[in-house]
Amino acid sequence: MVNTGQGVDAWKDFGDWGSGSYATASSWNSVSIDMSHHSGLVIRIKPGDAFTASAGNGLGISFQRASSAAGKKIQWGVLGGEADGTSMQEFDTEILANSLVANEETYFVFDGAAGFNLLGMDDICISLKNQEGGPRTMESVEYKRIGYHPQG
Repeated sequence: MVNTGQGVDAWKDFGDWGSGSYATASSWNSVSIDMSHHSGLVIRIKPGDAFTASAGNGLGISFQRASSAAGKKIQWGVLGGEADGTSMQEFDTEILANSLVANEETYFVFDGAAGFNLLGMDDICISLKNQEGGPRTMESVEYKRIGYHPQG
């Protein structure tokens, strides 16, 4: 088998929304991400300010189909706690469980090995929502697709 290099994906910025300051309840939204040949994502963020992740504060993350506006939910296959992985759940804006430290890169992995299977969606949009009380800054927000598979 010849390796064509098709499986290698470079880091990409969210677009014009990949940095800057947003007030409470505002979001950093990705460009439309073509997932037709990939099964997972890695998100790399470097916050300029801390996100505390306590009592409803912190950073929320959500996924939308087909670069839609907020409110379009994605269904995930649940692997944790379900041995057969057949149950489903809605994944709306989820507040991240851990605090984010200012000026420290953090990675989020969404793929089958981590228990988050993208279920047959050719393109998605990612939203990172400021749940903090007041404006917060992101220095950078990037993504990389993983799990390359040829369409057939």
